[in-house]
Amino acid sequence: MAMFIKNELKDVVKFSNDSPTNQLFIEFKSNIADDIISKFGCELWEDLKGTKIIRIVTSFMTTKEDCLELINYNL
Repeated sequence: MAMFIKNELKDVVKFSNDSPTNQLFIEFKSNIADDIISKFGCELWEDLKGTKIIRIVTSFMTTKEDCLELINYNL
């Protein structure tokens, strides 16, 4: 599911690294990152000036619907 999210968002957001695992590290404007952390329970990975990197982790229980909710969130 992490690759699904990555493929869907690759033209919309900046990935801070190219993780081959079920983890995604995505850089967002600070206010958007705060909203995503609050809504989806993601982890703040790094607080930069004006932007934040959040860590998103998928698992075998992550559904396509879960992914689409994040993908279709107001980014």
